[in-house]
Amino acid sequence: MAQVRYCERRSHIRVPASGHARWQSGTHHGYCELLDVSPGGVGLRMPARRALQLGPLISIEVDLTPGRRWRLAKDARVVRRIPAQDGTCAVGVQFSAAPS
Repeated sequence: MAQVRYCERRSHIRVPASGHARWQSGTHHGYCELLDVSPGGVGLRMPARRALQLGPLISIEVDLTPGRRWRLAKDARVVRRIPAQDGTCAVGVQFSAAPS
């Protein structure tokens, strides 16, 4: 049996995710699509023009049920933006360390 290696140089394994989330960065806000999540961060997809509005910090909330939200991240760091040819942009977000 062949051995499978985990080739990414990441601290945490990502789990695919789906659904929509709300984001806020400075005075800008909007909706995005969840791509994946890990204990260290989250991958998002949004229109490229909205990704340009992101500052260095972002807060993300997910609707659980009508009227109930889960704050996935507050003041997380935007670490990468990867534009796609379809007019969207993948955005990598790193969660802030928990306060001591």
